[in-house]
This record gives sequence, structure tokens and C-alpha cells, in this order.
Amino acid sequence: QTYATSGGRSSEAHAPFFRVQKGKVGYLIAIGWTGQWRAEFCRTCDSIRLRTQIEDTAFRVLPGECFRTSSVLILPYADGEEEAHNRFRRLLRSLAPPAARELPLAAGVWGGMPSADVLARVDAIRRHRLPFTHIWMDAGWYGIDTAPTPNEFEGDWSAHTGDYRVSPKIHPAGLCDVTAAVHAAGMKFLLWFEPERIRRETPLAAAHPEWLLPVPGDEENLLLNLGDPAAWAYCHALLRESIARLSIDCYRQDCNIAPLAAFRAHDGDGRRGMTEILHINGLYRLWDALLAEFPALLIDNCAAGGRRIDLETLRRSVPLWRSDMQCPANYDPDASQCHAGTFSLFLPYSGTGSGRLYDEYRIRSAYAPAMTTNYTFSLTETFGEDEEEITFLRRYLAEYRQVQPYLCEDFYNLTAPSAQKDVFAAMQYHRPAVGDGVLLLYRRENAPYESATFPLRGLCPDR
Repeated sequence: QTYATSGGRSSEAHAPFFRVQKGKVGYLIAIGWTGQWRAEFCRTCDSIRLRTQIEDTAFRVLPGECFRTSSVLILPYADGEEEAHNRFRRLLRSLAPPAARELPLAAGVWGGMPSADVLARVDAIRRHRLPFTHIWMDAGWYGIDTAPTPNEFEGDWSAHTGDYRVSPKIHPAGLCDVTAAVHAAGMKFLLWFEPERIRRETPLAAAHPEWLLPVPGDEENLLLNLGDPAAWAYCHALLRESIARLSIDCYRQDCNIAPLAAFRAHDGDGRRGMTEILHINGLYRLWDALLAEFPALLIDNCAAGGRRIDLETLRRSVPLWRSDMQCPANYDPDASQCHAGTFSLFLPYSGTGSGRLYDEYRIRSAYAPAMTTNYTFSLTETFGEDEEEITFLRRYLAEYRQVQPYLCEDFYNLTAPSAQKDVFAAMQYHRPAVGDGVLLLYRRENAPYESATFPLRGLCPDR
């Protein structure tokens, strides 16, 4: 059986996590490569052979050239899959960056929203004493000529992607007043960037075409080649200066471009795969440099919603937005439950979104190690004026903060993950060091049963 990702992003077609098992004996496997990996499993009469590689490589090494390729983690077990997955979760927790120990409960705001409106939302959160830990500013804040927009569906803000000067038309104080207000309110600041995707009409595309790779079939976007030393130095300096000047607590790196075609089109004779290898090496070196320079920094690995989740990114970042499925206000909340029942087998840290509808089932379905709400997101939504909405937020944000510490601990599916509407979905998170836990139980809309019995894990029979 052969598996591979697609498009040069590590968790697009398939995620690089596997379980091979017979009875209670097996192996958990994770591949560490943020580009185009491939894995082959071959079964013989008495063994399983695993081969992994960076797909489609054949290259010579140049004099003095130094680079790394993919990593593989193999965890053997003989006591069943449940405890094996929890050992795997604990291992990844031990490898995660220090900032991952305090994950966000964020209030999302649209970056194209004028500073005055962002400040009003920050003030409303402070006045109502809502327990948000972060203000999450999404795209739309950049571009020297970008005009304000009420939401993400209007304006030409996307055409300025790659010009990361703060728009003076949207944020006259260059976002410094916003970050100061966020910090004064006792919260942290998260800001969106997408440094690898450069629109053709931006100043960088005109000034340094030698840093950029055309993407076959894409007339709008170029790829910043992080394998080019000069391009890497530019990107590093841009991010380092922005993080320092704006006191960014969480750096969000998106990647809404499938880079594989650009990589392969740029490979020279006898160097098949080297453009990708050097670019991914540049990505690791970029994140490692930022974490060394800003030890308290949290990196949010987005990539069009969870498309770059692998062993190497998990050692450096957290996927705070694990799927773009949750972008619409009225997305299916059962999908979040399905993600929790599957992502959680391998990932101790991930984040989700609650949407924009004030609904108990919806927000509880979004409970994850990190959670972002969009009740504050755009000028399409009013915020801070309706007492019922504030009461709702007080109740469920406080409840989430009680539940949140358990959600990166040991995990047990009490029901098989299912997309069906006529079932229960039940998950248990257990904190063995303390001996307590939490049960998340959802009775879906067409479930014919009003009650069910679930055997819990990790309990002491005499307590």
C-alpha cells in the first residue's frame, strides 16, 4: 500500500501518521517532512516493511552543500492502541515548543477592520471581563494602498498579499495602538502572515523576481524561494522586525499555495527534488531562528487550514486552525467532533473555531486544546451591545477555560468517529498525574437514543 501527500504540503491528501497493528501489538509511525513525502507499506508472511522518502528525487550534491531530508518516528507497542496513542501524545508534548503550554482562547478580528473598530472590540472584551487570552488578527491588514473592508469578502486586499507594510488607510498608527491596547487589557496578540505567497502586482515581485518561483497554472501568485539565501534573509528580517516592533506574541504563518509544481519546474538537470529540499530546509531554519530570537513566541502553523501538519512542524509550531472547514459561520459542528476523534489520536495540540452563531451545541463541539471564536470578527457582526450574547459568552468561555487544561492530556474515543447524524459521539480526556478528567458527550440530532452507557478509562475501581 502506498500513501503520499499532494501539492507539496505535508497533510493535504493524506496526513503523515500511521498505525500498523495485529491484535494488541503494533507500531505508530510519523513522518517529518513538510513537503511532498511518500510512504510504502509492504506485507510479507511474517513482517511489514516500511519505506519513506521525499517523493521523486534524484540529485547530485554540490561541493560544500549541506542539507537535511525527512525524519521518521516509530513507536512500538504491545499493549493495545489506546495506551500507545497516549504515549505518542505525551512524546509530542515533550517535543513541542515552550509556548505551546499555554494555548489561546482567541477572539478573532478581521485585519481589514479599521483600528478604531478593533479597539472598540478590545475595550468591550475588557469591560465585560470575557476570559479571552488572545486577540487574533487575520489577513487584510497589509498593503500600503489597501483600503478598509468590513469583512473578508469585500475589497481587493488579497491582491496585496506579499506587501507586509501595515496599511495606513486601515491602521493609521501602524497597529502599535492596537497591540498596546491588547496588552493593556491583559491579552496577547496574534497576527497573520503568508510570507511564501507573493502576488505578481506587489512591489517585491517587481523588485526581486530572482527570489520568486512561478507556479505553473497560477497566473496570480509566485512562491518566495526560501532555499535562496537572499530571499531567506529578506523574509527573516521582515518577520523579525515585525515581531519586535509590534510585540507579536503569536506569529501565524499561512500557506494558501500548493508549491510542488513550482519546486519541480525550477529543478535543474541532475537536481530533481533539490528546490523542494532547500525550500523546506529554509522553512525550518526560519522558524528555528525566530524561536531562538523570541523564546516566548508561539508559531501558528495554518497552511490553508491544517495542510502542513507533520512531525517537524509539530516540533516548532501548533496548528491553531486545523481545518478551513470551520471558516463559515454555519459550518457543521459534527465535523469538529469528527476531527477531535481523529486528530487527537496523534496530535496533543491543535485548535479549532467556534463559528459566529451563539449556540451551545456548536461552541461545545469546538472545544479543543486551542479555540478561536469569531463573534468579534467583522463589521458584519455587532459585538458588545446585546446582553444575551454577552451572557452566553461569559458562560461558555468560562466553561471552556475549565475544560481546556484536560484537552492535551490522555485521550480515549468512547465511540468510533463517525459522520452519521444518528449516533452519539463520546470522548474522554484523562489527566493521569492528577487522577481526574472530563467527558465530552454529544447526542446528534437524529440519534434515536436518549441515554447511553460508556465504559470510562483510567478510573480506580475503589475510588
